[in-house]
Amino acid sequence: MDNRKNGVKVISANENISEGSKGIILEYVLEGMAEYYSADLSEKVIRGLT
Repeated sequence: MDNRKNGVKVISANENISEGSKGIILEYVLEGMAEYYSADLSEKVIRGLT
């Protein structure tokens, strides 16, 4: 999902994300890492419940 197309702006207290091309790639990398972490955690929780 492209947050910029939907009018969403990511503001981070931990990372200094610029508005330029470097900021765009950093945003996508951070979003991908967060999505991976969430999916991985979900698998571990489900595995722990069975």
